[in-house]
Amino acid sequence: MTDLPRASHADRQHTTDLLDIALAEGRLDAAEHETRTGTAERAEDPQILAGLVADLPDRPGVRDWTNRLRVRAADRRDAVTWLGDALADGVLTAGEHERRLTRVAEAVTYRQLKKAMDGVAGPPFERELLFVTEADRARLAARLDRDLAAGLIGSGDHAELTAAVTGASRYADLDAIAAGLAARTGTGRRAILADVALAPPAPARRKRPWRLAAAAATVAAVVTATVLVARAPDAVPPTATGRNLAIQWQAGPDRPSDVQATGTWVHADTLIRAREDLVTAYDAATGRQVWTFQPPDRQEVCTMSRGVSDGVGILGLGADKDGLICDTLVAVDLTTGKTLWRRTRAVGENGTSVAAVDDEVGIARDTVVFKEGTGFAAVGLRDNKVRWRQAAPATCAGYSVTATDNDAVLISACPEAAARLVMTDPASGRVRFQVPLRMHPDDALVNRASNNKATVVLSTTPLVVRTTDDGTRTADAVLSFDARGNRRAAISLSQPDLDVGPAQIPGAYPGFIPYPGARARALAVVGDTLIIPARPAGGSEETRVAAFSLADGHRRWLTELPEQIIGAAADANRFVAFSYLGILHTLSPVDGTIVSEVPVDGWINYPMHTDLRLLPGRYAVSNYHSTTETPPALMIG
Repeated sequence: MTDLPRASHADRQHTTDLLDIALAEGRLDAAEHETRTGTAERAEDPQILAGLVADLPDRPGVRDWTNRLRVRAADRRDAVTWLGDALADGVLTAGEHERRLTRVAEAVTYRQLKKAMDGVAGPPFERELLFVTEADRARLAARLDRDLAAGLIGSGDHAELTAAVTGASRYADLDAIAAGLAARTGTGRRAILADVALAPPAPARRKRPWRLAAAAATVAAVVTATVLVARAPDAVPPTATGRNLAIQWQAGPDRPSDVQATGTWVHADTLIRAREDLVTAYDAATGRQVWTFQPPDRQEVCTMSRGVSDGVGILGLGADKDGLICDTLVAVDLTTGKTLWRRTRAVGENGTSVAAVDDEVGIARDTVVFKEGTGFAAVGLRDNKVRWRQAAPATCAGYSVTATDNDAVLISACPEAAARLVMTDPASGRVRFQVPLRMHPDDALVNRASNNKATVVLSTTPLVVRTTDDGTRTADAVLSFDARGNRRAAISLSQPDLDVGPAQIPGAYPGFIPYPGARARALAVVGDTLIIPARPAGGSEETRVAAFSLADGHRRWLTELPEQIIGAAADANRFVAFSYLGILHTLSPVDGTIVSEVPVDGWINYPMHTDLRLLPGRYAVSNYHSTTETPPALMIG
């Protein structure tokens, strides 16, 4: 007989790691965590270790409502919000709302939580099982009244169907009534559904716990009572707040304090902040100044590459304080701050080929692509040797350049025709495709500084462009394109209930960005989704995060935050929105779920346009305005 394998130290460590994650996510309370951890540290049988985490997910951040799993604190908070919305929509009575709150507080597993949320919108339930709102009952009843008045149904049918609408409890019932109405009137069921707006209620509005104080108090009271009565394995885990973040270091204030920043780079272990008169590199671990670069001859930084490559960044320098003469490109070694090369580029009568915009130069691996008076050019990143030139179309001039690893997007302004976008191979200059950026037939991006049209590339892969038409009745939208340049979707930035990203999508200078070269773009393209802060229609603060499909333009989700967003950043797995009161809200890019909300200890209220960067285990912040109270750069961890 062969002895069964014993649990290794690595097995025990893995189990305790999962228990620590469960504690942080609010799936276990402190007492249960301590009990299970002690058992895990002594366990020699792998089956004992498996049993300790059988009701827990095998990785952090899991949002699956699997019956056996313990409930996350974030999902319990969302459940309270969803119940409040159901009460406000008339889906639940006040008494039922209170009973449901108690059941939510007592739920240990998702099987129990799903029973407590039966019929309520918000959880991942099938639409047909959701309770009907009074508003949707009223819409279908009004449709019945109109069909009766139009002679499409008789009084008997009207009375029968009206009674059925009154008695309908779930959307499956209302759908069946709509299908019956379609059969009697000869109208397509889909048309009736669209007319009546029989759709599952909108995703629950995200609220801070204090906006549901009574509900939260009920849940807290039940949790406290349950924990005091018993500390058994099935006891309810309280909400785990986790460890607050803190400011690890902050740089001293700018002098003079009225000079604005133009952008931020991150290279290796260095945070680099450029302002009009000085570029400063800070050690990311300590905040110590590593080097500084000062433009010579009273020139100013008027533009900069969005990214860096091979330890090199590109600055655009000019003598005009308004940034209209940006005629010198400088390659800077980001390890030392030394100049690798300088190049004077040809410019037009206004200083550049078109009045200076945010994107004058870009880096694509070992190639620098920039605009010049007659069009566009590219040189080697380190040797400054010309690789190709591409003239703008006749009567047109270079407008902007956006480059990434494998793509260069060149936009030309044309006074008598639509602006032209060209997708180019950055190494060779070979044109892959070209498309007109036209919102209307008479639309033109003209070669003059006073033009109010704004066009900026938000992403190259996939290709996403914000543009407007010119004139007083402008249309403002984000356009997405496929790999061949075919337009896929147009997302209006002025929606019935939202103003999308007005402070997050800078456009052509002057008038659309607060300063030349500003890079505070608190938006992200994650996969095939645009994620961007938004304001309520007519509002003044961006307190919401919206996500839109780049395939069809439809809104995928909308999440409300309690304070104004001052910066944001994203990677493939998270969208982090930084709010005015110093809270980092981490959202799932898939559905907008708030995964965590972590305060930053020692935070003071910052002005808008904060550049947030995600670093391993830390968050770098570069502030575009610096005073004695607001440092130019700091690190959070």
